[in-house]
Amino acid sequence: MSISEAQKRANVRYQKKNPDVVRRIQYKSRGKNFILKSANEQDLRQFEEWIQIRQQQLTN
Repeated sequence: MSISEAQKRANVRYQKKNPDVVRRIQYKSRGKNFILKSANEQDLRQFEEWIQIRQQQLTN
């Protein structure tokens, strides 16, 4: 099913109005795709370290 022109315009308006939300969604999607499709053991260990660091930052 294709997207109507009205929906396309609504998407563009939303993206312009909420750039931070759109950017966060894009980052999350890219990270997930990298982890699920391309990451090797070393990459996963590095991500685990970064996650631990970020969790500590959020709890302090």
